[in-house]
Amino acid sequence: MLTYYILENGHTVGPFTLSELASYPINPSTMIWLQEQSKWVKASEIEELASLLSASPPLPPAMPQTYLLQAVLLTIFCCFPLGVVGIYYSGQVSELYSRGEIAKAEDFAKKAKYITQLGFWMSLSLILLSTVVSLLIYTYNSLTFRGL
Repeated sequence: MLTYYILENGHTVGPFTLSELASYPINPSTMIWLQEQSKWVKASEIEELASLLSASPPLPPAMPQTYLLQAVLLTIFCCFPLGVVGIYYSGQVSELYSRGEIAKAEDFAKKAKYITQLGFWMSLSLILLSTVVSLLIYTYNSLTFRGL
């Protein structure tokens, strides 16, 4: 009888028989070792496990980026109102994802990205505009002071 071992979070778990392995949550990328093998292989590479893998649910999609750091930096350095809105949206992403509302989490992530980028570009535009206006005023004053 074959015995299987699973690599889970860097630790070896097992031994399992094929019937015991059926009740264990494995996916095609789970690393498995058989006693007669010399190395660990992915579960998808072991023919005997094909029936188990077809019955297992697919892996969930990765959690979308939250943009929380960008929103906090926007709030501190640039644009407080848009930063707060960005923090709200980015704070909702992980909560929605953990509840299984993947589509809504992705929507909130897009909103957080949009708000933080909007705030960044608006702030940068205002900084550049104020710099140009300040240089123009300085140049005008220096020219009128000299009497030109």
